[in-house]
Amino acid sequence: MHSSPLKIALTGTESTGKTTLTQQLAAHFDASFELEYAREYLQNIGLNYSKQDVLNIAAGQLDKIKNFKDGSKNIIFFDTELIVSKIWFKHRYGYSDPSIEKYIELQKIDLFLLCAPDIGWQPDPLREHAAESQSLFECFENELQSYHFNYKIVRGSGEERLKNAIQIIVDFLG
Repeated sequence: MHSSPLKIALTGTESTGKTTLTQQLAAHFDASFELEYAREYLQNIGLNYSKQDVLNIAAGQLDKIKNFKDGSKNIIFFDTELIVSKIWFKHRYGYSDPSIEKYIELQKIDLFLLCAPDIGWQPDPLREHAAESQSLFECFENELQSYHFNYKIVRGSGEERLKNAIQIIVDFLG
C-alpha cells in the first residue's frame, strides 16, 4: 500500500451513479470520500454558467483532490475528477482549455473507475446531456487512454454495479 492514501476517482458522464457509488465504496472499504465540487458550485448559479465558471470548478475540484486530508484512511474516493471538466468545457465551447489540461496532470489519481451509461437516466436540474451519454462515455474512455491512466469500466445496475466496482478495487489492491 502507498505511504499516502490511495486515490480512486469515479468518472464518466452525467447520471451514471458516481455519487452513489462513491459513497457505497467508501462505506464498504471504510474509506474517506469527497463529493463533486461542480454540484456545490452550480447549486448557486444553475446552468447559466460561463467559461470562467467551468475553469473555477476545475480549480476547485483540483484543490479538493490535492488537499484532501484524512490521515486515518488508506483510500480516498473522489466523486469526479478533472477529465470531467475537460470534456465538459470542450463539449460546451468547442476547444480544450490548457489550464484544465495542466490540472489533469496534477491530480495524481491511482485508479479511475469509469462508470458506464448503462443505468437509467435520472433527471436533475444540473444535468444537460441525456441524449449524448454514449458518445460522451466514449470521450471519457479516449481521454483516459490518451493520458495512459489506470482505469477500469464499471458496469451493471444497483447491487451488481457495486459488486463489480468492489471486485475491480480488490483486484487492483492485489
